[in-house]
Amino acid sequence: HSHYKRSEGKGDNLFLASVVAVNPDTGKYLWHYQETPGDSWDFTAVQPMILADLSIDGAPRKVILHAPKNGFFYVIDRTTGVPVSARAYVDDIRWATGVDPETWRPIEVEGNRYIDKPFLNSPHVAGGHNWQPMAYSPVTGLVYLPTSRNYFKFGANVSPHGAPPASPFAAAGDAPKPDNYLQALDPVTGEQRWRVDANGWKPDAGGGGVLATAGNLVFQGRGDILGEFLAIKADTGEVLWRMATPNAVMAAPITYVVNGEQYVAAIAPATAAIQAQLQAAPVVRFDESGLRVAGKLQWLHVASTEDLTDYTVHTNRGQAGMDAAGILPGFTGRGVHDHWKSYFT
Repeated sequence: HSHYKRSEGKGDNLFLASVVAVNPDTGKYLWHYQETPGDSWDFTAVQPMILADLSIDGAPRKVILHAPKNGFFYVIDRTTGVPVSARAYVDDIRWATGVDPETWRPIEVEGNRYIDKPFLNSPHVAGGHNWQPMAYSPVTGLVYLPTSRNYFKFGANVSPHGAPPASPFAAAGDAPKPDNYLQALDPVTGEQRWRVDANGWKPDAGGGGVLATAGNLVFQGRGDILGEFLAIKADTGEVLWRMATPNAVMAAPITYVVNGEQYVAAIAPATAAIQAQLQAAPVVRFDESGLRVAGKLQWLHVASTEDLTDYTVHTNRGQAGMDAAGILPGFTGRGVHDHWKSYFT
């Protein structure tokens, strides 16, 4: 990731970590905005974007809402490509103090590019927000953003995956404790309206993708191997309902209507750590009595076991926690596949 190893520290590296606009009919380049010039921290800009129409300073603006890995939330005029605002969406950003509103370049901290000595950075290489889709509600005017404050120590002039510590998502002992949450953010003012804790699951993610509905609800899943699925009041952050799931729910839920009834569905694949592709779909139904489960978890598919070798299931809760929960008793090796298959059928 080092800018100095990649291009001798020269230039911004055109289009790297950028939002690029092209004409959909001709492919002609229109504009680009580079969020992290000369990126040295794997701060990609591939995170999902939202198109919105906002009233800013009393005038309607057609904008892009974007929360890339670098920790700053951007509101970009989608006609010109010029930012309207760029504010921190996560605490304790270490590599920059802000974004200059004149040049729209980050105001970098001395030593942040770890040329001759290590640098403890935040966000870490997985970012303050990664691939999990955020959501925007025109009803509340808020963005719902899975957020993680975490740290990574870069070795001097060395790619982070070859530098200590061994784990790419851990830092040296001097790093503060990480924090994970879902937050409601006002894209016009940058104010955080509420947050719901997501600690206890994946240490590098603020939970799964988010769905916001016109009924003042937000849905989100979480998990490592075990997981949960939540319904949250969109304007206040009150958790209205939660359901335990035997797998992590990381993709964004969807909503649809059948015979006049609205449903929410979410895929819950197993973690890649066990090399088995299990999927389950919690389905939630709405009616006059409120929110209730309208289906059951069902095993859909297991990948081929031809290449499975001995391995151990890893979870942040630990094997003891899984045993205490009464599911997925201790096991290693190929036997995992047969147990999970029987558990889901």
